[in-house]
Amino acid sequence: MNIAIDLDDVLAETMPAIVQFHNERHGTHFSAADVKTFDVWETFGCSRQEAIDEIYEFHRTRRDEDLPVIAGARDACAKLAKEHKLFVLTSRRIEFTEQTNAWIEKHFPGIFSGVSFTNYYSADRKKITKGDVCNEIRADVFIEDNPAFAAEAVAPVRQVLLFENFWNRNAPLPDGIVRVKSWKEILERLK
Repeated sequence: MNIAIDLDDVLAETMPAIVQFHNERHGTHFSAADVKTFDVWETFGCSRQEAIDEIYEFHRTRRDEDLPVIAGARDACAKLAKEHKLFVLTSRRIEFTEQTNAWIEKHFPGIFSGVSFTNYYSADRKKITKGDVCNEIRADVFIEDNPAFAAEAVAPVRQVLLFENFWNRNAPLPDGIVRVKSWKEILERLK
């Protein structure tokens, strides 16, 4: 099987670091648990563009280089890679390729067959959907934490798993998406 896996908050604990970055810049006291939707600007009380600009700064200043790995992700991916082809699929901008690949290789050496960037938060570069990338790589399974991105992949992918987090717990899910709470549960579903 070909398995496409989102990077941020499926492999890397990104949202807590973004929230901390926001707090440092604005003197606020949010926690990742305060983020109830993927649209972080709703939590931060700013515009969509301001949140996008702040996330860009987070990556530009290389705050993403020290992100911890999501519990169980490393071992689960190593097990899956023995029998399947794994791909990272991220909405990050392509200009962060070098540092993103370095993080992946540091924490998941030799596990992934490729990394695709969709440029979702870029105004000046071509964007592609995660569903399009899943179709391109012929993904059988897609693991994602953004309900909208997961929904894009329902048609081209046999099994879409939504990795549960604070910001997607209350999101209604269309048919074809299954909510999962941990990498242990993912391994059980993919047996």
